[in-house]
Amino acid sequence: MVEVDAGYKTPSIAKKLQDEATRAVMPYKRPMTPPGYFRKHEFVYDEYYDCYICPEDQILPYRIHPFVRTVLCYTNVRKVKTIRS
Repeated sequence: MVEVDAGYKTPSIAKKLQDEATRAVMPYKRPMTPPGYFRKHEFVYDEYYDCYICPEDQILPYRIHPFVRTVLCYTNVRKVKTIRS
């Protein structure tokens, strides 16, 4: 069993510990979404059309991000916000 602080509570570290069959004790970390931005749970994924729908009913279709090739990006050309999954 391993105890970690909030700075080490990341998906990659959690996956590594899970792969090694190591149990970890991690603290609660509140969402750090800035004021005025939507939270991740507010978006809805549409499997049929392979897109996300934001809380303002804007469609965010999948497109390849030119700089980050390992991350799926869903963007709307008229909006600034991006979801990464």
